Amino acid sequence: MDPAAGRRRRCRAPRRAAARAGKGVAALSRRHAIDDPPREVVGPLPRLLAFGIDALWLLLVSLPLCWAWQAAGRAGAGLWLLALPLLLSLGALPCWRVFGGTPGQLLLQQEVVAADSLRPLSLPRALRRWAAGWVSGLSGGFASLWTDSSRQPQAWHDRQSGALVVEADVAGGSFLARHRAGELPLAQSVVVVGLWLPLPLLLLLGMVDAAGHLGNFALRAGSLLLLLGWPLLLALLGFGLLGVWRAARQPWRYRAAERIGAAAATVAMAALLLGGVVWAALQFAPQMVDRLWLAVGRDPLGQASVALSADGRRLQVKGPLALGSADAVTQALAGAPQLRLVTLDVAGGRLPEALRIAAALRARALATRVVGACSGVCALAFLAGPQRQVLPGASLALHRLSAGAFNPPYQAVLNRVLGGQLAQAGLDAHLVNKVLASPPARPWVPDADERAAAHLVTVPGRPLDVELPAPQGATVADYAEALSASALWQALERRYPGVQALAVQRMGAASAQGAEAVQVAAQEVVAALLPGLLAQASPETRWLFTELLQAQIGALLALDPELCRALLLGDVAAHRRLPPALAWREAQWLLAALDEPPRGTPVRKPNALELEVIRRTLGLRAPQRLAELWRPPVAPAPPEPACDRGQAMLAELGTLAAPQRRLALRLIFERE
Repeated sequence: MDPAAGRRRRCRAPRRAAARAGKGVAALSRRHAIDDPPREVVGPLPRLLAFGIDALWLLLVSLPLCWAWQAAGRAGAGLWLLALPLLLSLGALPCWRVFGGTPGQLLLQQEVVAADSLRPLSLPRALRRWAAGWVSGLSGGFASLWTDSSRQPQAWHDRQSGALVVEADVAGGSFLARHRAGELPLAQSVVVVGLWLPLPLLLLLGMVDAAGHLGNFALRAGSLLLLLGWPLLLALLGFGLLGVWRAARQPWRYRAAERIGAAAATVAMAALLLGGVVWAALQFAPQMVDRLWLAVGRDPLGQASVALSADGRRLQVKGPLALGSADAVTQALAGAPQLRLVTLDVAGGRLPEALRIAAALRARALATRVVGACSGVCALAFLAGPQRQVLPGASLALHRLSAGAFNPPYQAVLNRVLGGQLAQAGLDAHLVNKVLASPPARPWVPDADERAAAHLVTVPGRPLDVELPAPQGATVADYAEALSASALWQALERRYPGVQALAVQRMGAASAQGAEAVQVAAQEVVAALLPGLLAQASPETRWLFTELLQAQIGALLALDPELCRALLLGDVAAHRRLPPALAWREAQWLLAALDEPPRGTPVRKPNALELEVIRRTLGLRAPQRLAELWRPPVAPAPPEPACDRGQAMLAELGTLAAPQRRLALRLIFERE
């Protein structure tokens, strides 16, 4: 068969197909056969390849956006997974109308034309082709609906829309070669090469960067992808700018108004490339060395040290929770059946490692304690303990994970994941939102009151109580460790060195009598120090205690007058019957009194003139009653001290002038 005759028959085939379809445009088709050069109809395999390129672009653009949508917890994420590619595919309509094909078809030099005129599709035909194409793809695939009617290859959706896919009438090499030489239409260079090619890679790099926070494999593999992807992205942007610049330098191709648009397109592409370079410099370049280490399996954060105490009861974790930290902690837990406490001095780390450590601590119900800094994901490990303490001088800093200053679409993803983990750890919605609103540069560092109010730490029922070790096998070191976690006991030790050692000795002696006896034994040590503390306190501090004492007397009088009398005599057991609010109010006063420098003036007895002032002000027996009101040197016979009379006398002190009141307080609290 003559090849030339075969080509002529293929060129006349569209006219025969249009005539059989009853279009009534045979004459128009014959005219185009004369005016236009012969153009081959594209076969199924090249068309499938173009379809695959477009489908891959839709997938690469849709998946990061759907992942961000779903991970952010927004409604209808599954629906968007189907709807987003459908919406993005509408971009084929202007491509068919303006460029003659989708980017995949343009790259393979294919053109979509009307079968009856070999001209670009009209908008109604483009819409029919788009809708029929989705029906074709969803109801059996591209190839299953392929037909070869009348020797004219034409897919089902092309027959429904009256379209043909033919080879583009171009010269000068491939699509990308013509772009590089500046021979493409400017709009095609800008849209296809400048925007269409880099967009999926840009979204993919952002997703990879964010996913690295959520999984160790994603961190290592993602580091390799980022090392390869960022140079490729910049190369694509530079390649796009090159073609646009060369196309815009050919002024004979444009009218005067179009030259302004060509210059604007060049400037826009240059700005896009500059933005990519700045983005890479700020976002990627500072991490390049770290990414190299991560790609080969080494974490640049270093390695947390995990040390077990000599008695096997305490595990110390110090350093960032880098890759491998969870393995080290779980191995240490497996080899320490007597372990009871985990101390943390951790500055940040990897979220997956912190979650694994938290799960291991939660499974063993191990107490946690912050002894240094605990920031970032360390909070998740800390919150896993049923008993949680932050030592004085230590800090707990909470903040969100950062997706990068130039990666905002995925910040919601990380916020959603971290917020869910914090909620599972026991934080309420308000605190979760507060953490997620705190960037790493400005973390939320709650003070002791905020930690207690937010239940970030375990708060004992009474301020001087401590978290006691289990009675079986408890040692002196266990009690010392329990006291060292209390801010109040730390303040007592600073003012009275050795008080903790004395309390530990008393606690150990009372351990056989139960937990309450142990707490009472420790508090008795503090009760013995209180008279001396008040004797050296300022008049203002004494008066604040007097107001507190008046409230305590009223509370116990309503409960049991005998308890009130025991309180005034210094009975710790009666003191522990006070309402918790009054106990914590006394703890606040005690902390302030301990931090106050002691008075330099020595304690002395009131002289005769001072006693006479008190007698004339409060009554003849006032000096004796004031001295016997609170913890008298010698226990008086019943019914002294009388709580109702003592309460009235304390109330009357509030009506005195300052000099007389200070003198009365001396009679109550000063002891030689």
